[in-house]
Amino acid sequence: VNGWTAYHTQAERDVFTAITNELVAAQQPLMSPRTATGTTLELGRADLLEPAQIGWGELGRNFKNRAQQLCFVQGPVAKGLYAHAPSKLRFDLGGQWTNFSGSAGVLWGSTLGSVVAIIRVDGIEKFRSSTLTATSSQPTFSVNVQGGQTLELEFTDAGDSANSDWSTWINPVLTR
Repeated sequence: VNGWTAYHTQAERDVFTAITNELVAAQQPLMSPRTATGTTLELGRADLLEPAQIGWGELGRNFKNRAQQLCFVQGPVAKGLYAHAPSKLRFDLGGQWTNFSGSAGVLWGSTLGSVVAIIRVDGIEKFRSSTLTATSSQPTFSVNVQGGQTLELEFTDAGDSANSDWSTWINPVLTR
C-alpha cells in the first residue's frame, strides 16, 4: 500500500483525481511578464522561470473542473495556479510591474491538507499567510512589486507533511 492510498479515503482520491484530470491549460500562448504588454497579466498565462518545484503532480493553469470549477470554502473560482505543496514558482518581472494581488487557499475536499503561502520579491518576503486548510478562509494579498526583478510564490507543507496539500494561488494578477 502506497502513502497515497494509506492516507486518503476513496472519496478523497476520487475528488483529487477528478480535479487533476480537469486542469485546463491556458487557451493562449504563455508570455513572459518581463515583455508582456497591457496593464494587467493573469499569472496563469505567464511563463515560469525554471526550475519550478511542485510537490506532487503537475502545475495547473487557469483551471476549471467542468461546470463546477475548483471549489474553496468561499465558492468556485476559474482562474489561478494549482501547485501541490511544497512548491516554488518563480516569474521574471523585469522591473515592469507595480502590484501583485490575489488570494491563496487549499482546495475543498482536502481533509488533511494544510499549507502556508509565502510571496517574495527579489528574495525578500512580502507576504506570509497563517496556516491554511480547506475550511479556512482564503487570505487576500496586495504586494508592492515595483522595480522587482523576480517574483516567487511558495507553498510550504505547514510543518506537518505534504499529505493532501492541494494548494492554489487564486486569481493571481500583476498590474502596472
